[in-house]
Amino acid sequence: MNNSSRHHDDNDNDDVKINNDCNHVHTTTDCNRNLVSKLPLLLSPAKRRKLPSESVMLATTTTRTTETTTTTCTSSSVYGSLSSESDALMASIMMRISNNNNDTTAAPAAPATAASFTLLHADFCPYANRVWVALLEKQEQQHNTSTNTNTNTKLFSEILCCYFAGPVKDEGTKLLYSLGFKTVPAVIYNNSTAGGGDKSESEPSFQALGQSSSLLAEYVDDTFSSSYSSNNDDKYDVGFSSLKPLSNDPIMLFNMRYFIQKYDSYCDYYYTYLMNQDPLQEKEIAQQFQSYLQEIENDLTIFSSRKGPYLCGNLFTLADIHIFGFIERTIIVIQHYKKYGRTNNKESSSSSRLWKITVDSNNKEEKGKEEIIVADDDDNNDFKNISRWYKTMVERPSIKNFIIVERRNQSKDIMIFEALERKEYLIEVYECYANNEVQLAKTIHAKHSRPGYNAYKKYRNENEKRGGGDIRIK
Repeated sequence: MNNSSRHHDDNDNDDVKINNDCNHVHTTTDCNRNLVSKLPLLLSPAKRRKLPSESVMLATTTTRTTETTTTTCTSSSVYGSLSSESDALMASIMMRISNNNNDTTAAPAAPATAASFTLLHADFCPYANRVWVALLEKQEQQHNTSTNTNTNTKLFSEILCCYFAGPVKDEGTKLLYSLGFKTVPAVIYNNSTAGGGDKSESEPSFQALGQSSSLLAEYVDDTFSSSYSSNNDDKYDVGFSSLKPLSNDPIMLFNMRYFIQKYDSYCDYYYTYLMNQDPLQEKEIAQQFQSYLQEIENDLTIFSSRKGPYLCGNLFTLADIHIFGFIERTIIVIQHYKKYGRTNNKESSSSSRLWKITVDSNNKEEKGKEEIIVADDDDNNDFKNISRWYKTMVERPSIKNFIIVERRNQSKDIMIFEALERKEYLIEVYECYANNEVQLAKTIHAKHSRPGYNAYKKYRNENEKRGGGDIRIK
């Protein structure tokens, strides 16, 4: 089955017949990135072939008229304008979110006509998390510094895309595809209000950007800067601070950009290790992943003299946001599916993971968080600096109040997964990756899953009970 096949017949009365002799399908990264058809099983330390974790191509054709703006977007577009179909679909989604939103962890989404900035993302995607965290940091700055007494004002709106379900079942994915994008994250912004500055009358009001999460995170930082101005009906008197080192610290600015570039290959190591099914390759892949973690561990010590736990010392920057999603999944997902294999300093022949980052299980009052926050006991951590860094990150309000908490109502209403707590949620999402059955899972999801019901999980349970063979899912 081709990795790019994402449209499926939505006939729930049909059975999906799975033959276990051919259900392992090689796929790529979390958001079906435009990588080569198969990740390299081994990434040689001597010659690490840099794979593009996110394909970026500036290719779009735009046709403007006096009344409406339409865009003919290719799947590789990173910039475009909303067509009338996309505009109507977005308005419908935003109205439904506004009417149904009862989340206590987030303010109600702004109406489509008032939204200056809308994020299309998936709350389980490490790439989309980069833009999400950047926006949440800016929202936190807004709440802390704004002279507006309404602290519930939300800086941006969100549309979740459950791309596992496909565009037929999921409106967010349908909107994403209508914009010409095949992956999250993407942003839709009101060109007449967002970012300030003079706009040409010939430019359309709503435009979209997508494909590169690192560039989009930086775009968020540049948009919501000290010069940001919103529309006249919803003014923010906010002194936004940058997520980049100041221009008077060019060395640290260089270092931030260096770390982002250096760790852009984290995804390759992560997915190669997680998805590997070949026991003959497992040990070498695991060693290379461990060496990669050691590089991050070492880099976190470089600027420790600047009295801070971050990659740039005491400066929290886009570099920390860049790697957070994959560090979180390393601590939660990798340590779940790749069992620890060392006892009394002796290695186990049946396990490839010879390191651990322990988590705090002593705090029983905070259900769900006790297995995510890293423990203070450095003796139980093979990567002490990563542990300290991660604990600092999850204490930031943007992450503590939105990312690692129980899933919000919007996620429960849209996502096809069942777990509610963050740790169990990520483990459930990545089960198909750990089994190297991503395309199989997408086929099953598109056919049978629905919000809160994971048909692939049912398939796996039936598969284990029967010991393999052909399985039908009603």
